[in-house]
Parts: sequence; C-alpha cells; structure tokens
Amino acid sequence: MSGDEIDELLQELRREYLSQSKDRQAELRAGLSAFRSGASGAAAALKTHFHRLAGSGGSYGFPEISVIAKEAELWIATGPPPDQVAVARLEETIERLEAAFKSGEK
Repeated sequence: MSGDEIDELLQELRREYLSQSKDRQAELRAGLSAFRSGASGAAAALKTHFHRLAGSGGSYGFPEISVIAKEAELWIATGPPPDQVAVARLEETIERLEAAFKSGEK
C-alpha cells in the first residue's frame, strides 16, 4: 500500500467514526437522563460510554474527545450523587464532546 492509500484509508476510518457520533451522543444523553432519575446502573453505563470514547477518540485522531471523555470517566467513577451539580457537570461534558465531534467534521 502506498502512503496515499494509507492516508485515504485513515481518512475513511475517521469519517466513519464521526458519522457514528450522533449515536454516541444519543447514548450519552440517554445515560444522563437515567442518571438524573437515579436509575440503578446509570453511572456505570455512563462510565463505560466515557471509557470507550476516551480510547477511541485518540485512536481515530481526535485527542480532544479522549481528553474530555477520560476526565468524565474518572469523575463519574468517584460515585457522585445524581444531584443538580452532577447533572449540570454531565450536561456540560456532553456539550463539550458534541462540540469536539463537530470540530472534527471540519
């Protein structure tokens, strides 16, 4: 494979990753809703989603996604209660991730 072919393959993988961003964002929003309502396992599910994004973001060339997600993963692992402060922090984190996905589309 030539360098150009490898570059094109990597670009295609990045486009595919970004095309799935709406699904990932929907999963995070659903997790936030479950967390807000105090659903059992909601924090663990969010931790898993953040963990996956932390690993995949950098692998696909989006280090900002990894940084934001890793920070959120570590924070949610502390077991915050589903109060207004925690919900606001999660909302802000999801908004930051959405912005990072959008900036990757440019």
